[in-house]
Amino acid sequence: MICARCTNRTGKILPRTQVSNIDRSWADKTIGFALLLMIESISILVAYVKLFITHYTSLQALRGVKTLTAMTILSELIDLNRFSSPRQLMAFVGLIPGEYSSGGKQWRGSITKSGNTHVRRVLVEAAWHYRHSPRCTGEAIRKRREGQPPEVIEKDHGAFAADAEARGRNGESSTALCGRPEGQDPRC
Repeated sequence: MICARCTNRTGKILPRTQVSNIDRSWADKTIGFALLLMIESISILVAYVKLFITHYTSLQALRGVKTLTAMTILSELIDLNRFSSPRQLMAFVGLIPGEYSSGGKQWRGSITKSGNTHVRRVLVEAAWHYRHSPRCTGEAIRKRREGQPPEVIEKDHGAFAADAEARGRNGESSTALCGRPEGQDPRC
């Protein structure tokens, strides 16, 4: 689009020599301001990408979460730090039970299914991998866990520990659940 300052009253475009120095300085300032905004935006994006990669690799350390699941969770939820607890995250996604209360009666129904359906679907699919005990850690998940902070790996084992305790197996180790003596199979 042609600038109004570069045309005369009839709408004809002026030659470059007739455009005043004021117009050139205005253009220089505008371009400079635009470049500063772009540099600032790029620095924000770089910081966001670093955070995104950290969350991405941490999510992949969990069973049932690979590239597609991790990318869906992160792209839909954007920043996981905005949820102060797992309950807030589950409420946002709609994985909490519906409730009807009246007087002294309480009725709890199925999940509310309010919130983001994409994230809810991939979280439920990933949760299916926790229905059985982690008999042996596979090669792929071991590679994904390399370099992860211990808190991330402990949370994965903690989920099984809670399930095992509920089933009354809290004294057994994961190798005992494999049916092999400890140290016999390097995958356990």
